[in-house]
Amino acid sequence: MSWMRIGGDGRRKAQPEIVGMNRWPTETQPAPHDDRPFRIAHISDPHLSRQYYREHIKSLKLLLRSVVDAGVDHVVISGDIVSTADPDDYYLAREVFAKAGLLAASRLTVVPGNHDIFGGPHRAVDVLSFPMHIRSVDYHTHQALFREAFAETFVGSTTVGPESPYPFVKTAGPFALIGVNSIPPWSIRSNLLGTNGLVDDGQLRALMQLKSAGAWKGLTPIVIMHHHFNDLTDDAPSNGLWQRIEARTMRLRRRR
Repeated sequence: MSWMRIGGDGRRKAQPEIVGMNRWPTETQPAPHDDRPFRIAHISDPHLSRQYYREHIKSLKLLLRSVVDAGVDHVVISGDIVSTADPDDYYLAREVFAKAGLLAASRLTVVPGNHDIFGGPHRAVDVLSFPMHIRSVDYHTHQALFREAFAETFVGSTTVGPESPYPFVKTAGPFALIGVNSIPPWSIRSNLLGTNGLVDDGQLRALMQLKSAGAWKGLTPIVIMHHHFNDLTDDAPSNGLWQRIEARTMRLRRRR
């Protein structure tokens, strides 16, 4: 988890009026903040799973409790909320967020990770069977399931249209949170294990449209996506075989 303490008036600003853009219905906005900095907590990869990682459930509950107790204004989770892409685990995550008082657009922003869409191998034996399993995953169904499971967090977001849920823009204090989906469909050539990333041309065009329409005018933009921009081999030790494997199978393509 990382913490961000940013100066400024810390007051929540009205979302920009964007003609021709699609907006989720807005929730009741919270009262303006005092003069302290607006604080965002960033979490990634909690990997909730009742079947495989029950200990992760308790860990995330404790982490969120500490975040709330610390008076953090907004929480960002950048993917791999669940580990198996099982609908039951989505709703387990909903329950955890709701009990922490975070299941609202003003308190939580999420984007999908590859485990949220495709799941992943969890035992040694799964490594051999997973490449066959992933071919049967309905990519669009799982993307829709993710948005449905965490629908409250998208309330008030701005997109270029109802058929283009990503990228989205939402306001949190003095910031514009820009959610990007970096999980491309399965491909035997470029995404065999479902772990590589890509921001496709449609999302790049949508980002330019949103920018031209002033979606984050007067706000500090923060882009949220699952995949990293750096090359893992930059920091890999000379004998880091597994890290070199990850560098080839967990890459953000066309990131330059």
